[in-house]
Amino acid sequence: MRPWIPRHRPPADDRPTLRDRGASALEWAIIAAVTVLMVSVIGGVIYNIVDAKSEKLQDCADQPVGSACPNTGGQ
Repeated sequence: MRPWIPRHRPPADDRPTLRDRGASALEWAIIAAVTVLMVSVIGGVIYNIVDAKSEKLQDCADQPVGSACPNTGGQ
């Protein structure tokens, strides 16, 4: 036999209505969309930075030993 567990339920007038629950779902959808957009933009920026740096590294790696790297002026 299961023990009786008291459950707190707010009074009927304090419970969210169907309209309130719909508004809450819409708010969560907007938050999720903004989050996905921000992650996509930040990911794109990071990808472009890494891609540019890797191209410079590849250009330097293609040079003969002892020669200067193109774009850096150093060895």
